[in-house]
Amino acid sequence: MYRNAPCYAVLAAGGSGARAGTGLPKQFRELCGKTIIARAFELFEDHPAIDGVVTVINQRYAAEWAKISRNYKKTITTVNGEKTRQGSVFAGLIALKTRVAANKPALVLIHDAARPLTAYSIINGVIDAAFDCGGAVAAVPVTETVKISAGGFAEQTPDRDKLFFAQTPQAFWLDALITAHETAAQQGFAGYDDASLIERLGGRVKLTAGSPDNIKITTNNDFKSAELILRQIISNAEGGNHGPGYEQ
Repeated sequence: MYRNAPCYAVLAAGGSGARAGTGLPKQFRELCGKTIIARAFELFEDHPAIDGVVTVINQRYAAEWAKISRNYKKTITTVNGEKTRQGSVFAGLIALKTRVAANKPALVLIHDAARPLTAYSIINGVIDAAFDCGGAVAAVPVTETVKISAGGFAEQTPDRDKLFFAQTPQAFWLDALITAHETAAQQGFAGYDDASLIERLGGRVKLTAGSPDNIKITTNNDFKSAELILRQIISNAEGGNHGPGYEQ
């Protein structure tokens, strides 16, 4: 319970991880001695503001996840993923809704299991902003010039001071996010992230501080980068391996 409302997380871990360069889904690869999905889950397992976590997993790997998660105290349930990330998150939200108190506001954070290096300061930032504004997204400013293409030619150069790379976690009121997902499903709309579903209904989404270290592990090169970042975090932490969740 935080600020008189429960806070939950939906961990999106249903992808196949094909672009990571191995036959094993990326979330089950080990990163410095611990699986990526375990590191991602433990960000919320160890966070005092989070009351419980719904994990969305590919059913083929349910047994592997059961072995990893058996000692986690904040597990609410595990849900089988759908064909798309949007569908998988929606399934996680519905499962969460059936397990929270009726007619009581609750905040939910959506997080990619492929982002195991999220600092607590990032999590805190989206939680506080979502309480104040209704929705929040961790993001980092675009630092290079972006071109809008038309037929292979540069059509427009947007002001990069207004451009940000969206990350996770993203935080919203549970009922509002479920409504946004229901509306998108009814209208056949596929968004790039959960925030885009809220935005198209006129919801306000605050951008909060993300981090270049909060990378999403998609390719094998991303995995190598994440390993270097985590080793540096570990070496800088007094007393050894605290994991990536402490303040960076």
